[in-house]
Amino acid sequence: LGLGGGVGGGGFTDHLAPSLGYVAECFDSAAMRRVHGAALHAVGAVLLVLRVFSETGWGMSGAYDETACAHLPAADTAIIFSLSWSLWELVSVLRDVDNDTPVTVLHTCIMMSAQACVLFWGPFKQMMCVCLAMEASTVFLNPRLILLELWGKSVRSTCLFKLINICFGSTFIIVRLVMVIPRTYVHISAIYQHGRAGDISEWAPCLGNSLATIDVVLFFLQTLLNCLWGRMILSAAMRGEKQH
Repeated sequence: LGLGGGVGGGGFTDHLAPSLGYVAECFDSAAMRRVHGAALHAVGAVLLVLRVFSETGWGMSGAYDETACAHLPAADTAIIFSLSWSLWELVSVLRDVDNDTPVTVLHTCIMMSAQACVLFWGPFKQMMCVCLAMEASTVFLNPRLILLELWGKSVRSTCLFKLINICFGSTFIIVRLVMVIPRTYVHISAIYQHGRAGDISEWAPCLGNSLATIDVVLFFLQTLLNCLWGRMILSAAMRGEKQH
């Protein structure tokens, strides 16, 4: 809280206006329960995939794409953890329907389907861990949402909120764009080369042409979304600098 000293002598503690009853009510709401669940999932997923990367590295050599059906027990643990959270989120969303429910359900079902395919059929487990590493930005997104829910827009002027904003934007750009996009290129290139050679089934018996096609389409959409969100984050940051 001491990080909150701002212009005019105001600190973060000046914004602790909400009563304890209001805070308790916010934390008990369905939306906030999902935010807390997402926060725990983000931290847990990142820690588990770091364990995987300590064994495999980031994968830029393409070795784990060429050995598409490689057995990675540590990756299984990370995927099962994330899949369990996805199931909990789906149940939570369906129990408390609101305007965001359709989009949230769609996102959760896509994530669950992708993780289930990787877990049960076995292709590209290392690459799925690369996807889970994108949760690094969510580690900072959820505290941001919690602060806005509890203290409203006035909290935007505090140093703590600005620090969380910087951490969120930085991890998003570094992980999702600078690190994941080149790794995705290596991944898609391996599938493309074997697709041209017509030997996908021989190269990766656990994959097959259908899963390979779905894999390419989903990664294309994910990359497109990351670029769109990255552009929005950079635009928001530039607007903020101009206002100051």
